[in-house]
Amino acid sequence: MSTSPDLVLVPALVERLRTVLAATIKAGERTIVPGDVLDIDFTASTLAFRGETFAFPALGSVPQSLVIAGGVESLVGRRLSGN
Repeated sequence: MSTSPDLVLVPALVERLRTVLAATIKAGERTIVPGDVLDIDFTASTLAFRGETFAFPALGSVPQSLVIAGGVESLVGRRLSGN
């Protein structure tokens, strides 16, 4: 059981990353590649990575509110400050 649920699951992107990073994974190295950009478009429900676009299911109302608020910490901070 996970204590922090994933906000967006994109199996096709996971498979693509496993392919792209296969040599790094096999070598036991970190798979964080500085300079790579992952663009998330919550309106279109897509992720873009290295020129490829991957779709994901639309977010429910709770995850949408977290995205709009700028994350859990931001949302809690606003609520505690009364804003």
